[in-house]
Amino acid sequence: MIGLIKSGIKRALPPSVWESFRARSWRYVRPLTVDYCPIMLPWFAGARRDDGIGRLHRLATSFHWRDTWSATTAAAVSIAALRWPFMLLWDSVSAFRRYGSGVRARHGVGRTRQALDIVRLGVGSNVPALYYYRFRLFDPANARRASAYLHAEEMNVLYPTLSVELPSDVPVRHKEAFYEAGRKAGLPVVPAIATFADGRALEWYASARQLPPVDLVLKPVDMACGRGFQRWAYDNGGQTWQRGDQRLTAEELLAYCGRASIEHRHILQARLTNHRALADLSGDGLSTIRVVTFRRPSGESGTLLACLRMPTGALLVDNFEAGGIAAPIDLATGTLGAAVAKDPRRGTFTRHPDSGAPIEGYRVPYFGEALHAALTAHAAFPWLPFVGWDVVITDDGPLLLEGNPDWCVELAQIVTNTPLGETLYPEIYLEHLAAQRQRKSRADAASEPGQARGVA
Repeated sequence: MIGLIKSGIKRALPPSVWESFRARSWRYVRPLTVDYCPIMLPWFAGARRDDGIGRLHRLATSFHWRDTWSATTAAAVSIAALRWPFMLLWDSVSAFRRYGSGVRARHGVGRTRQALDIVRLGVGSNVPALYYYRFRLFDPANARRASAYLHAEEMNVLYPTLSVELPSDVPVRHKEAFYEAGRKAGLPVVPAIATFADGRALEWYASARQLPPVDLVLKPVDMACGRGFQRWAYDNGGQTWQRGDQRLTAEELLAYCGRASIEHRHILQARLTNHRALADLSGDGLSTIRVVTFRRPSGESGTLLACLRMPTGALLVDNFEAGGIAAPIDLATGTLGAAVAKDPRRGTFTRHPDSGAPIEGYRVPYFGEALHAALTAHAAFPWLPFVGWDVVITDDGPLLLEGNPDWCVELAQIVTNTPLGETLYPEIYLEHLAAQRQRKSRADAASEPGQARGVA
């Protein structure tokens, strides 16, 4: 329900108005948009944990990103807290109706037990009903560590809390900015042909300033989860590009790209294909490795986790949200574990559901080089605490497709079957938070005494 409200507001407002609202005012009304209780009640598991993940759960209910009290935020928290029991009931019924029968059939968990567990974890651990299913908390082993998981809406609070005092993440978050910055830094980024904005070609990267006779990919630079992705197949006989029922000449396709860029900037690239050894795991789309890297305030860097995302069915993208599957990768050996989907009703996959190719036990080619490329890329943006890199393995080696400073915590925890509270994530996050507050204290001490802080 909360997601529908947020997406409705975003669709109703012009993009420029939405961006301005999000930048200036969204943080003050954020408590009204989360799917958990915005107050850390004393009986919640997160309130009782005296460790890193407990601190993060409590921080996700603070909503004061600059340690500044706000009357607007306080009012939003109060309204959201009064609404929370009713929202929990509504979301519990919705999730149970959607997943209950399928989970009973696939995993053998009775509907009565599911209903009781949803309420118990929602009231006792502040777990939104949807995550009871997504994190497979109907499994007793997962239920016992329910409070170690971070939910997506918590991350939507934690990420800006950490990044608000840091340089912009746009050079990584926006696809065309990442391509340009990566090219300047000498990183192995996926080549681009052109970018489009405001109805016209903004920048040509191809020296001939014309479309190459190959399959093309067009996508918005600022949208995630595969939204807006388009693939245009080249017909050499007619020298046209086709997508569905549309068949366009080079001139017509360039005009189409311009029109698509009126609301969102777009980037145009040649279609990539995976390494031949990954063909049976990629279907008609493209498989990518998601590598999450970190940098401590000291400069030490490392890899938090990695997984291989795979398209299924007629999907052209491997995105987890769009229906793809993903398998964890052992960081030491590059070997895959069994794959899962976001929807628990689909079960576990030791083989690809379309090709039948083995997944579990498969060793990913060029995996060591992929990790090296991700860590090298992170060194080019050292102010970012964490980045989720999408790496394409081609016959010639790994290429960096894009970076995600605000990466998907659902993918990370569902695929690895490991809560972030059991990884280095809380420790590194809190190190950055402490460093941020030390910088702020030094800046305050250097400023004039009695300088007032603004209150919304």
